[in-house]
Amino acid sequence: MDGKVRTSRTLEVGPGTITIPSGRIANGSEATPGQFPFQALLSLFAEGSTILCGGSLLSHRYVLTAAQSLFMSEDGFVLLGAQNRLLEEDHQVRVDVKVADFVVHENFTIPMMRNDIGLVRLPVEVAFSGYVQPVKLPRWSDGDFAGAVGTIAGWGTRSCEPRTDFSEVLNYLTNPIYSNEQCQGMFWLPGLIAEQNVCLSVQGGRTACVGDFGGAVTVQDGGDVIQIGVFSFGSVTEGAEGIPTACARVSYFLDWIQANSDVIIEA
Repeated sequence: MDGKVRTSRTLEVGPGTITIPSGRIANGSEATPGQFPFQALLSLFAEGSTILCGGSLLSHRYVLTAAQSLFMSEDGFVLLGAQNRLLEEDHQVRVDVKVADFVVHENFTIPMMRNDIGLVRLPVEVAFSGYVQPVKLPRWSDGDFAGAVGTIAGWGTRSCEPRTDFSEVLNYLTNPIYSNEQCQGMFWLPGLIAEQNVCLSVQGGRTACVGDFGGAVTVQDGGDVIQIGVFSFGSVTEGAEGIPTACARVSYFLDWIQANSDVIIEA
């Protein structure tokens, strides 16, 4: 990759500051090829460096990610169907994208990380295969998923230190979904967790961080994998008492997703 990979950044959130190390699925497990066929890697050029983000395939033409992945980015590529991001695997699909392909939520704000959701409209249709498949979104009638087991995957570093040791292969973790009340109780800033958020715990030191932002938090619903969150901000520690993985709640943004993509939400 050209340029530098961004390894950390500091977000000003109200009166407090969150310093979030870039990119990790800490204490997770290596995924098997094709285990997460909706998983997307976004490699984007922004402010003189390359950033790595997560995303999820919604259809032949749209990838869901975090607004923070896109709002200062200029161009780059989306990688689908990958297990090892540094190899040219037969089942990979790479699509080059430009800023004109990015749709950032019009009310995205960094303070409090509100409306941290975005879309990439792929300039070409991608064919589905055993390694490339869209994820399902919640129905209008689905609940809040508190107490369910959530999963997130990414290519971030597999431990907090060193923070520059990005994984070549896709890793994942599973942890319970908190209620919003539980989640807010673990943050020091009142009102940080709103109706538009959903949180994954960091039990067992399993956590995702900024290099994985934009990645999908999913739950199993019968035979379906449902995306309930888009990773936005979270823990700076690997301890079980660490700050939760906080996400944009997909069900809160179903209207916006349907209005800005070709996805039709189920009743």
